[in-house]
Amino acid sequence: MSTRAGILEISAVLEATGVGAYDGAAFEIQNKAYLVVAGQIVQVEARHTAAIREIDERTADNPVPLAFEQTLRPQQVLDAVNRLMSSN
Repeated sequence: MSTRAGILEISAVLEATGVGAYDGAAFEIQNKAYLVVAGQIVQVEARHTAAIREIDERTADNPVPLAFEQTLRPQQVLDAVNRLMSSN
């Protein structure tokens, strides 16, 4: 995907998947210091997701459509990334 729309689409999927992956991983993180760092990272990923949605004309009118992003388990993360890999 070498078009602007294609790059935005891939970016949106990767950022949203990152948010879901960090949220899902939180269940597995037992070290509180690591959990804090993961929480800090997921904040940034969520901002990236909203920024990409704002730039993308297909989603610009509602860059934050949900109060909470979907929490993803490891297989869901792999499935999302594999769909991207197989579409190219």
